Amino acid sequence: MIESLLIDPQLEIKKQETAVGFISHTYQPPREVLIDLSFLGIEHQVKISVAPEFNQRITEQVYKPLFGLGEDENLSPFPPGWVFSCFASLRSYFKLHQPQLWQTFKNRLSITSDKEYTILADPWLHVILPLLPSDDQAMLIELGKQAFKDDFGFDSAGFWLPETAVSFETLALLVQEGYEFVVLRDDQLKLFGEKSRNPNFAQIGELKVLIGNKSLGKAISFNPETTTNADRFAQELANSDNPYRIGISDTEFYGHHGPGRDQFLLRALKTSFKDQQLNLLNVRYGLMAELTQAEVNDGTSWSCDHQLGRWTGKCNCGNNGPPSEAIINERNRLYLGLTANNHEINELLDEKCFGWRNHFIKLILPLRDLILSGQDFVRPFWKNGLASGLDEQQLLLLLAKLETLIGFTSCGWFFGEVNSPEVAIPQSMLDGSTDLLKTK
Repeated sequence: MIESLLIDPQLEIKKQETAVGFISHTYQPPREVLIDLSFLGIEHQVKISVAPEFNQRITEQVYKPLFGLGEDENLSPFPPGWVFSCFASLRSYFKLHQPQLWQTFKNRLSITSDKEYTILADPWLHVILPLLPSDDQAMLIELGKQAFKDDFGFDSAGFWLPETAVSFETLALLVQEGYEFVVLRDDQLKLFGEKSRNPNFAQIGELKVLIGNKSLGKAISFNPETTTNADRFAQELANSDNPYRIGISDTEFYGHHGPGRDQFLLRALKTSFKDQQLNLLNVRYGLMAELTQAEVNDGTSWSCDHQLGRWTGKCNCGNNGPPSEAIINERNRLYLGLTANNHEINELLDEKCFGWRNHFIKLILPLRDLILSGQDFVRPFWKNGLASGLDEQQLLLLLAKLETLIGFTSCGWFFGEVNSPEVAIPQSMLDGSTDLLKTK
């Protein structure tokens, strides 16, 4: 089992100072979105509904056991050794539909040591950043940072790239925005020079990297025997010569895809690792060490081995086996359509609306929970936009920009069938932004 996990030859170093822990990506897509301009006498409505009942189901299976009080009677901090994201779209759902859980989650985070190194920030929308123009990436990273601080009252030191999709340019933008570290998987890095005493971290220029182990992550996510017994899991890690012991996976595995695995995660962190005298992951401490220098494998992610081809229709990655040629062609059509609209919208806004990216952030930020939860946000969007000095044409273009960016949500490219509900995200938003461009 764990002893047999493969180590990437480029990353194999002598086992010295190491730690154990988990990195968990907590995310649900914007399951409901409504953009309706009928109150202005304009026949334009874009509406998506992507299995909204799943949020409630996964909340009961995963988020309440892990982010709520669980079995503890008294409020407790999150256990050390666990780093996680809680993506903006899911936070919006919590605030509107799970207020008690949201408050408990925030309270637990507030009393967690090194909370800035425990929860990861995000770019607000779960889009493949390297496929967007640099200025669009920067805008979303800034919007995500402001949304995160509004929600939690502090800045995170770390950042979760959607699908861990990375490029040289994207990393430079994270440095520019002041982030200290990013999470990547080991197969996304090339290490060189003298090896660090801490194999769980590396350094790329001014940015540091917390490294998740691909083999361990896949064992956790896809081999049920790996996660049936936390004590055995910890013992096997203790006896393993593998220095890469940070499992990386979706949080939804712990109770949804893997029923009962929420208890596995909590027992491992609270009891099993300590019983084996294993060092728990401490990100702040790890980042203080002199780290191995690295380069990123440009254009990689944790869910596509083909230069991000999954989101451009240039590869056959699929969730349940390779997709049909029709699906691949559909992915390409949606990608090209959204990219063309995005380019045209950017050019028009550059021409007609000076400083439009700042306007976009200021308009979206206070309405973000309504936008990502299917609420009617366009009326206040319109009112606030007019009050800030924008005209109708500029506001229509900013709405078209919003639709296009939502259309790039990565889930839309995970569908295995043409009629899968996730495809509604890119298709509806492509249709909507195309419609609004006719009003230019």
